[in-house]
Amino acid sequence: GSSKLTFASAPPTVVMLVGLQGAGKTTNGAKLAGLIKKQNGKRPLLAACDVYRPAAITQLQVLGKQIDMPVYAEEDNKNPVQIAKNAVKAAVRGLNDVVIIDTAGRLQIDDALMQELENITKEVKPAETLLVIDAMTGQDAVTVAESFDGQLGVDGIILTKLDGDARGGAALSVRSVTNKPIKYIGMGEKMDAIEPFDYRELEPFSVAYLPGYLTDRYEHVDNVRFCYDCGHEHCYTKTVPWIDIFTNKIVATHIHDNMSRPFGDKT
Repeated sequence: GSSKLTFASAPPTVVMLVGLQGAGKTTNGAKLAGLIKKQNGKRPLLAACDVYRPAAITQLQVLGKQIDMPVYAEEDNKNPVQIAKNAVKAAVRGLNDVVIIDTAGRLQIDDALMQELENITKEVKPAETLLVIDAMTGQDAVTVAESFDGQLGVDGIILTKLDGDARGGAALSVRSVTNKPIKYIGMGEKMDAIEPFDYRELEPFSVAYLPGYLTDRYEHVDNVRFCYDCGHEHCYTKTVPWIDIFTNKIVATHIHDNMSRPFGDKT
């Protein structure tokens, strides 16, 4: 999967946001709409399809007003599949070329939620299904990613509530388990606090950042950065594994002590 958002050849492009309750779907849906408008020159429509959480629709409407973005909602309709379908029709009429669907979450994954999301998918055929994950949930983020991807199939991930430390661990773990790209990261409360995620910005992480089920098998090494390949003069010739974030393979590579060497610089 590409780390860029895929736009449909025939608009509107439907982007469906999925995830557990509290991950930040509604807020990041609005942030994403603002970003797409600014960076891609699109005219998004936000669709309020969470009919269960009190004030979910109001929240999206308030956020829409803040960023001057239209919101499609049907306050009296309790059928999210129908609302999603009607939102796409409204986008065609209103010449909105992107529809961002805010779906319901649950406190934990259950069959009813997955069935609802599958039904919406069948009806509106999203170009992108993005899983919104709270980076602060650590190893749970990996389990959630695995479940959603296994049952629904996701195209990419929005990682929210990131600070410096959580960033690498959650990113590498979720990516390695699902083999799906992290497309955006949410970095705070402001409405412009979302950015496309570029793997090249990630420093390689020590084995400590690998998912738990991998670290058990390997010796832990503190304070090292791993290189792409061998042949560097400061090489301890001791191989340790890490995940190559471009190919997503676990690779063994030698440790260097030259901490200033930029990631990916093979010279």
